[in-house]
Order: sequence, then structure tokens, then C-alpha cells
Amino acid sequence: MNTALARFTLVAALAGVTLSGGASAAGSSDEGSALLPEGSERPMVKRVTASGSGCPDSSAVTASFSEDGGWLVLQFGQGQLTAAVGPGVPQAAVLSACDIQLRLSLPQGYRFAIDRVSYLGYANMDPGTIALHSTRYWFLGSRMSARTAILEGSGDGEPYLVGSNFGPGAVASFCGLDRPMNLGVTLGMSSLGVPSLRGLATLGGDYQAILYRLSWREC
Repeated sequence: MNTALARFTLVAALAGVTLSGGASAAGSSDEGSALLPEGSERPMVKRVTASGSGCPDSSAVTASFSEDGGWLVLQFGQGQLTAAVGPGVPQAAVLSACDIQLRLSLPQGYRFAIDRVSYLGYANMDPGTIALHSTRYWFLGSRMSARTAILEGSGDGEPYLVGSNFGPGAVASFCGLDRPMNLGVTLGMSSLGVPSLRGLATLGGDYQAILYRLSWREC
């Protein structure tokens, strides 16, 4: 199992975290996420390209499917997708963005949509600060789906887990067409107008990740 996915499962189970939008992060939240049948061909990521302030080193961005095809996991290099705010912090540091294109090999006769997104990160944020996480995704020729999740500062430096649901109206891949998947990911930090407050959040590093729960359907 992917290290980040294993850590996500453990953190969710121990904390009993509830994701914004009403989805539980624990295993019971998989209700409604249709998995691929056993014995079917498994999806693969053939190529990853990335660009943006949050991923200046494209080679440090990785994408992979879980063994059962139920998760798509994005990971970023140390220091990537990091946002900060506070005295002496450059204005440019408050927003970190990465545009990603994935070339995929999908099982014949199936397509997928993102059911929900979970952000597994690390933060050290004063109370009164917030970190905004956003994912938008689309396939060439499709409309776009987008969701945002918010983390509120607690004053402690610790791992965190937040997320949101895309729901049944989320965009699905095309059947029988080899079209890339595009994702736009942003992490922003705000002190809500209080200049003395400090905050930092990151999704980059070996133990951080963005995890997309997938729902598969027959064509």
C-alpha cells in the first residue's frame, strides 16, 4: 500500500475525522464509492506533467493508483505546495498552486469520477488563521468540477486531515477515449486581516499527500 495512503487510513481511523461536506474520513465513508470488480484490469498512470508556483520541480510530483484502483494519490516534493502568512513573509507565499496533467491507462469498459478529496498535510497555524485547499479537475472536452476545504488554525504544529465531497454530479472520464486528466490544486493561507498572526501549511513531503477517492462505473 502507498505510504501516504496507509498513513491517511491510520490517521482517519485514530482521529475519527469528519471531512467538511459531511463525509467521514474513516472506512465507512466509502459507502457510495463504486469499486472496480475483482479481476478487472487495473488503472495506471503513464505520465505526469506539472507546473506552477507550488511545484517548480515537475519531477518531484508523483501520481499513482491504489492496488484496488479506488484511490488516486498525488504526492509532492519537500517544500512544494506550501503556503505561509505572517510578519516578514512575502506576499507571494500566501498562495501555492500546481497544475497537473495525467496520462492514464484505464480499464476497458469503465470510467471514473472523483467522489471526494482528502488533504493529508502538516500545519503550524495561529488561531485565527485559515488554510484553504482547492481542487478543480476536468478532462479535455468536459466541464470542470471544483471543491474547497478549509483548515482553521489551532496554534499547534501537527499533521492534519481535511477534505470535501464532489458528489454525484462530478465530471467523469470518457469511455473509449484517451484524453488526459487535468487537475488544478491550490493551497492558500490567510490571517483574515490580522497582520500579527502567523501560519504555515504544507502538502509536500514523504508523509503528505492529496488523496482522491474514485467512483467507477460501467460505460
